[in-house]
Amino acid sequence: MTDANQLSPAALAALGAGLRPMVAKMHLWLSAPARAADAPIFPLSFLSGRLDTLLDEGAVRLVGELHALGALLAGAGASEAAIESRVGRIERCIDTLLTGYREVQLAGCEGQCAYGQELLLLAYRHFLKELLDWLAAVAEICADPKGAAEKRGLPTRGKVAIPIALELTLPASLKEFNQWLARQRQAEAAEEAAWSENERAAMVAAQPPREPLDFGGVVIAVTLGVGLGELLFDDD
Repeated sequence: MTDANQLSPAALAALGAGLRPMVAKMHLWLSAPARAADAPIFPLSFLSGRLDTLLDEGAVRLVGELHALGALLAGAGASEAAIESRVGRIERCIDTLLTGYREVQLAGCEGQCAYGQELLLLAYRHFLKELLDWLAAVAEICADPKGAAEKRGLPTRGKVAIPIALELTLPASLKEFNQWLARQRQAEAAEEAAWSENERAAMVAAQPPREPLDFGGVVIAVTLGVGLGELLFDDD
């Protein structure tokens, strides 16, 4: 990775100020207990829709926003306003993911659908936990850049680039959920074909679920470099 351009103290502070509430919110939502709730009327459609939320907001939209933040921080003269705007876009993606996670957590699925619910919940938690750990690490750097540099064995004076890599791995539970969903849809299609002459309805019910990652990757990597100037490390 090439050295990042130096961020001003104000820009670094804006990044930290935007990330810290996000980290606190994710901690709160992921630690909140589940409550009993009514089962969805159409549980397969419900779970399939929350899979779309995870893939669209997580694997596609959010990763794109993180890449854009990395490009912004690596560019010259990232302003406070630009950082605040980009962090706000990331927060909106995370809010949608947290809402999807909570809806899956609270859904009172029964029987086979309870098994699918647990698989999807594990996939959400896996994704959100990896993201949370990374956001917390970036916020920690913003709060104490000198300590972060020392921890990584980097120089603590002058222009310093502190790399922070995010690798979003594909949870095994997501693949298992896709397989489970395909089996359930095939079973529904067989039932539909048994009593209905509407072959089109049976074909629609048998459509396979989306692949876990539309772009076929197993690991998503985002690397952010934070340029730190001498003044940030000045002990005077």
